[in-house]
Amino acid sequence: TTRTSRMIYSIAQIVSFASQSLTLLPGDVILSGTPAGVGPICAGDQLEAAIDNWPRLGNSVVIAPDAVPRQTGPNRATTS
Repeated sequence: TTRTSRMIYSIAQIVSFASQSLTLLPGDVILSGTPAGVGPICAGDQLEAAIDNWPRLGNSVVIAPDAVPRQTGPNRATTS
């Protein structure tokens, strides 16, 4: 569990940045990653987001049957 106050960029900064290149509409969801100190997510984890009096948004983390391993490096290319 963590709080948005621990994020590098504030929610306002993230929305401002996204809206510079996208038209944000009611119901859009912006995914931002995690604040410092939070470990990686794994299959089976439950993610939940809540804002004041709004309904909670929950998701289960699963591995897609056709998942491709993540590539690394500056060009996202793997090295042999």
